[in-house]
Amino acid sequence: QGSFSFHFCRRWSKAHSWFPERVPQDGDNVTVENGHSLLLDTNTSILSLLHVKGGKLIFMDPGPIELRAHSILISDGGELRIGSKDKPFQGKAEIKLYGSSHSTPFFPYGVKFLAVRNGTLSLHGLLPEVTVTHLRAAASGQDTVLALEDAVDWCPGDEVVVISGIGVEGAKPTEEIVVVEAVHKTDLHLRSPLRYSHNFTEHWVAGERHILKVTVVLLSRRVTIQGNLTAERMKYFASCQEANASEGNLQDCFYSKSEKILGSRDLGARVIVQSFAEEPSRVQLKGVQFRALGQAFRKHLSSLTLVGAMRDSYVQGCTVWNSFSRGLSMSRTLGLKVDSNIFYNILGHALLMGTDMDIKYMSWEATPEKKIEQGNILRNNVIISVSGTEGLSSLETLTPSGIYIRNPTNVVEGNRVYVAGLGYFFHLVTSQTSQAPLLSFTQNIAHSCTRSGLFIYPQFRPPWDKGSGPTLFQNFTVWGSAGGAQIFRSSNLHLKNFQVYSCRDFGIDILESDANTSITDSLLLGHFAHKGNLCMSAGIKTPKRWELIISNTTFVNFDLTDCVSIRTCAGCSRGQGGFTVKTNQLKFINSPNLVAFPFPHAAILEDLDGSLSGRNRSHILASVETLPASCLVNESFSQIVHGSVCGEDVLFHRMSIGLANAPDVSYDLTMTDSRNKTTTVNYVHDTLSNLYGWMALLLDQETYSLQFDTPWINSSLQYSATFGSFIPGNYLLLVHTVLWPYPDILVRCGNQVGRSLPSLPSPGRDQGCDWFFNTRLRQLTYLVSGEGHIQVTLQVKEGVPPTISDGS
Repeated sequence: QGSFSFHFCRRWSKAHSWFPERVPQDGDNVTVENGHSLLLDTNTSILSLLHVKGGKLIFMDPGPIELRAHSILISDGGELRIGSKDKPFQGKAEIKLYGSSHSTPFFPYGVKFLAVRNGTLSLHGLLPEVTVTHLRAAASGQDTVLALEDAVDWCPGDEVVVISGIGVEGAKPTEEIVVVEAVHKTDLHLRSPLRYSHNFTEHWVAGERHILKVTVVLLSRRVTIQGNLTAERMKYFASCQEANASEGNLQDCFYSKSEKILGSRDLGARVIVQSFAEEPSRVQLKGVQFRALGQAFRKHLSSLTLVGAMRDSYVQGCTVWNSFSRGLSMSRTLGLKVDSNIFYNILGHALLMGTDMDIKYMSWEATPEKKIEQGNILRNNVIISVSGTEGLSSLETLTPSGIYIRNPTNVVEGNRVYVAGLGYFFHLVTSQTSQAPLLSFTQNIAHSCTRSGLFIYPQFRPPWDKGSGPTLFQNFTVWGSAGGAQIFRSSNLHLKNFQVYSCRDFGIDILESDANTSITDSLLLGHFAHKGNLCMSAGIKTPKRWELIISNTTFVNFDLTDCVSIRTCAGCSRGQGGFTVKTNQLKFINSPNLVAFPFPHAAILEDLDGSLSGRNRSHILASVETLPASCLVNESFSQIVHGSVCGEDVLFHRMSIGLANAPDVSYDLTMTDSRNKTTTVNYVHDTLSNLYGWMALLLDQETYSLQFDTPWINSSLQYSATFGSFIPGNYLLLVHTVLWPYPDILVRCGNQVGRSLPSLPSPGRDQGCDWFFNTRLRQLTYLVSGEGHIQVTLQVKEGVPPTISDGS
């Protein structure tokens, strides 16, 4: 005979399950103690507090069952369960949380909450096989049938959101909620006609078909957690409906902001799960919908807040919609799987991952397998309609994000963001998070963002991986947004296969690149063929500082006014820049506008294979008078100022001069070469190499006379300068006219002090910073030579005439 274990469960609906023998009534407090299991087989009254304190509360199939309470707390190893991973709940189950700003708060969670601390929240609803699909054919307003790509098993009464591929003339795409009447394989019959038309956009590029489809998303789930709508909000709805009964437009009804208690109108419920080393918790959510959650102006803002490491935990196939404050927040969570969820109509960030404190809990020297365990996994989530609101951070009020990331050591794959301020925001504010590794970022999509699809700020400088090299952001698609991807400062980053279609301002914008940043295998589309009035201002905006490589990238339809494939020196003030961008394997289709320079000396493009200019290893830069005659002006590089193409043999050095202190009045620097050709550069507060100075691109093996156009006579000539890109055989000769016949002169290259020479410096014979002073012409000439970057310090001031001895 085998041994069997039996567990006795009481039913909620039976009076003998309770002491005293009566079913709980409105306002009662209920506690499920350790060792007790309670089957919920009926709708409850509106409880004041339900405390699952070590016991178990299990919803009984098939429902429908509604649990109603002001607050629910699960602690001391307790568990609230609806269905299971192997056998999801077949019927309908609902947890409804009640409360208002006048409710008595429960420390530390406040009001209207479901909180877990040292417990388990296990909710599994029946989940359809397909929850996200697309239209296979366009739909017109007043249609009652949608033709879907996939067969679905959705139920009558289910709510579905439809969002267009792209708006008209770049406007916000249309979206609407429809109700299912019936399903016949791939045909979805609606309870009421469509309000808008929904069309897809297709474009052929180099023989490949690119389609921006209409997305159809199922919002309804069988298991629901929701908050009650407050009396203030119901009154608001009633007044709006009365004011707009004829038009039926609730958007024109503005809410008065004179609340007695901030956030009282939109006080949603919230779910909080905390896990600590001594009090671990577990959350397993699948096929659950969360509605009317979130509490602005409160400590725990988000609809769902998960804190701490949670073993065997996941949020899968759920929906969070009509949130008053954020979607899902994760702080110090490790190994959590957030997969195939829907976030719709969220005020504030939809998904928040990590804080700057998370870094304390992780070791970056772990093996790749261990890193996966340490990071979280965000995969295949769909986020639609994220907007700002009061009561959150100023950042969320202005530009809320679909996915907001404070710690990069996570897996972010296959997610889609439609209509947000920022699609994916890596906000890496500490030196630790900005240098932490990224586990994965691939197959993500952003659509119709008011700023950019991907935003990295203020900097991301992950470590160089000896095996794989730079950190990879890959297979990213953006369209219909203000910008594609914007990175403020980076190193060791590789952007691969970025597909950016018809964004307004830029495709990829990298402001500063310290080292090893590249863009490869990408496609930038200036505008769709049938939308000819709007064009992306710049396909790629190159950094104002240091280096970038652009390789195997295609530019399409950059053919309109103020529309260019590559715009140099992103974010530069006039007088900054001057750095080199290397290109190869570029393709231009219907894109005559190749490169724009904002001002002379802004940048150099080194064309490694001739795919940009038609000449191998040529240099492309803004035209100036001091360029040699072999450099030819080309209209394709002359969007703002004229651009020229110079051959491989024409080499340039970036010169940056800085003063010790800012001058009272800014003045220009004029340079005259050996052919008596001149170029003038403007004073700038920061050349990006030196403060208070000037920057220019100088020809190798040339002599330049430098003249400061100062309005007054200085008592000395002093500056520090940086000269870039020197190899043996390169040199410059710089000449200054000095006011004094017997000056004291110091020229130093790094720690090496230059020698005074009896004649002009000779590059083959003399060393860098050696100098000669011509007393007749009062001209100082010094030599710049060496390897790499040359740091020069110059000090010239009035000296004492030499003493002539009396021979008598």
